Amino acid sequence: MPDGVERILPFTFYNCDSLERADLPESVREIGESAFGFCSSMKENTNNCIIIGD
Repeated sequence: MPDGVERILPFTFYNCDSLERADLPESVREIGESAFGFCSSMKENTNNCIIIGD
C-alpha cells in the first residue's frame, strides 16, 4: 500500500482469498469495518497491527 494512504474503506479487501499480507504505511489512521474480513489466506500483519476476528 503506498505511503500517504490514510483510510482503508469498509469492505475494501473483504473476502479477498489471495491476500496473504498487508503492509500498511504509518499514514493509515482508519481501517473501516470488515476491510480485511474473511481474507482466508492472510498469514501475517505488519506495523504492530492487531487482527480482530476471522
